[in-house]
Amino acid sequence: ILVLPPYQGSGHGRQLLESVNAVAVSGEDIYDVTIEEPSEYLQHLRDCVDTVHLLSFEPIKLCISSMSSKLKQGGLMKKDQKVRFSPSASIVEEARKGLKITKKQFRRCWDVLVYLSLDPNDSCSTENFKTCLSNRLSSEVFEKDSDIRGKCVVDIPNKYGPEKTFVMFRSNSMGEASTLSADIAKSKAGEEEQLKQLVEVRMKEIVGVADKVAANCKKLGIQPF
Repeated sequence: ILVLPPYQGSGHGRQLLESVNAVAVSGEDIYDVTIEEPSEYLQHLRDCVDTVHLLSFEPIKLCISSMSSKLKQGGLMKKDQKVRFSPSASIVEEARKGLKITKKQFRRCWDVLVYLSLDPNDSCSTENFKTCLSNRLSSEVFEKDSDIRGKCVVDIPNKYGPEKTFVMFRSNSMGEASTLSADIAKSKAGEEEQLKQLVEVRMKEIVGVADKVAANCKKLGIQPF
């Protein structure tokens, strides 16, 4: 979507996106709407538009209400009190069929919808929200890479070229294990700092979209939750 400078800020981008969505929803042979490498602004706009659509999507309301109730409880800061923060696969599929929203996009909107359902003056639920978000981001970004720690790759020369053959093994010696433990400790510290930054960035995105959606709902006389 390209809107020239003189015409920006007039809602043309939103209208174009709404038109694309309308065509997709009306087409039985369209699976979903995918935007490849959207700009930061287009992603923000899409988050706002799709979140508004999901506000009136009946199948999701009970799930959001249930998630909101869990976040109002205490004790979610404990590791043994982790709450499933992601939407169920069945709800994701219903949103895809009904609104042509991709799984990845739905999860972005899910974060905003859950945040909108919380009382901004309730610090407990807000902190629980951030904790659950942090746990999910940690799982998505770091845990999938944890299995490769401690593995070493050695190239084995052959007549076809040294880059074509290699051996992978896991270190077992005490000296290497000690060095590996130190490396893992450094890696963990780096991961924690990176995770903190990821959560801050994602929270800024969520709050930005939530504020815009809430303002639009107020203009239209719609009660988010």
